Amino acid sequence: MTPALACAQIRASEHGTVTQRVSGTTIAVEYDRPVARGRTLFGEGGVVRWGDKWTPGANWATTIDVDTDVRVDGQPLPKGKYSIWLVPAAAPAPWTMIFSRAARRFHTRPPGPEDDQLRIAVKPEQGMHMEALTWYFPIVTPDGTTLRMHWGTTYVPVQIGVELPRMVSLPADERPAYVGTYHLHVTPTGGRASYDTDVTIREVNDALKVVARPIDVFGNEVELVPVGDRRFHITYPASGKFRGQFYTEPGMIFVFDLSGGHAQGVQLIGYDNSVIGRGALAK
Repeated sequence: MTPALACAQIRASEHGTVTQRVSGTTIAVEYDRPVARGRTLFGEGGVVRWGDKWTPGANWATTIDVDTDVRVDGQPLPKGKYSIWLVPAAAPAPWTMIFSRAARRFHTRPPGPEDDQLRIAVKPEQGMHMEALTWYFPIVTPDGTTLRMHWGTTYVPVQIGVELPRMVSLPADERPAYVGTYHLHVTPTGGRASYDTDVTIREVNDALKVVARPIDVFGNEVELVPVGDRRFHITYPASGKFRGQFYTEPGMIFVFDLSGGHAQGVQLIGYDNSVIGRGALAK
């Protein structure tokens, strides 16, 4: 092995990515992961000194990519890709987190304020030791998630809020075409035993409700939401403050075969986009 090839395989800060999907919004963080190695990380004499503008990672700046408009600690952040920078400060002062439109930056060349998309004050907290700098999502709810940067015993959380999608339904004159009971043969992934079940679709309050018996595939009465021609996602309607919105189950897709103005057959698509169930209209 040549020295050049050997060096190419050794990185002081390994590359990392983390992605979280929240009610139709995808949040992706890409970064390199410096290692603590017993060093003082923050403050005077530390790797990152008070007042320095620092990307929480190494090499190229850490980036965050959101595919819809979101809110970060209540402040709007338009969809797009941004580099992330932190300015630490001695306690009890807050730190500053910056989302910059200059997404491609080397860590020694922080962008100027003219590239700022958003600046927020964040509060660092103390916890267990994390040897390699890590970004992760410890909490996920229907309307948002907590994103956390953690290095050494210091972590910095921010809240990312998303808009839940509104319930969508078919026009009234199209819904009767899917009403009925379908006898379904299901072959689950992962080597589990196949089984038969009857899936009944009813029209209730301007929606198509679904229930399976005797084997309940879905764990609850759910609704069908159209996502394309003859294709429907399984959704779980929300309640309380999320009423009128829903949680989707993208790995349970119904695809109907229409003939003579009514669905005569159905396929159930699983998480890997394979057909895990087939059935025909029973009545």
